[in-house]
Amino acid sequence: MNSFVVIATFFTALTAAISCAVAWRQHAWNKRNYLASVKPYLSDFLDEKTNPLIFSYTLTNKGLGPALIQSFEMTWDGKAITMKELQSKLEEKLGKRFGVQVGEFSEHFAIAANESFLVISFWQLEDDKNLQFLVSPDSIKEVRQDLLKFCRLKISYKSFLSNEVQVFETTLLESLADEVKKNSAA
Repeated sequence: MNSFVVIATFFTALTAAISCAVAWRQHAWNKRNYLASVKPYLSDFLDEKTNPLIFSYTLTNKGLGPALIQSFEMTWDGKAITMKELQSKLEEKLGKRFGVQVGEFSEHFAIAANESFLVISFWQLEDDKNLQFLVSPDSIKEVRQDLLKFCRLKISYKSFLSNEVQVFETTLLESLADEVKKNSAA
């Protein structure tokens, strides 16, 4: 009977250890799934409209949790540029007939889930109904091409619940790259 108690105790302890291991593993899986369910995902959107002309470039957090911005870098032809410098460059190229707006990231900045952030926008001013006679379409096209060809954005961000840093970088889409190459050759 003594051996029966030892065997029963052993199997009871083994069952408890296996139950503990299964519970631990389930906890780890649940935590991983939870962290994935609140993970941010930054995506960009380039929007161009005519009549009146509006050009905008926005970032949207299409993930499920807020994106905590760790660093933000804008470059022009490979050299770092501030958003104010970019705004001045656009205002100089477009002239007074356009409004120009750029977004500015601050030190503890976050983009909530499904929130958009305006990076760059320029638009025809309301009082310039005859814009086509005042601003050359080629100069507008040149500004657009310069933005697509030279302007790059790199953002490092993370989730509230994770220290894993993700990086968003703009790239020139192949269709736009072909257009820029074609127009540069002309």
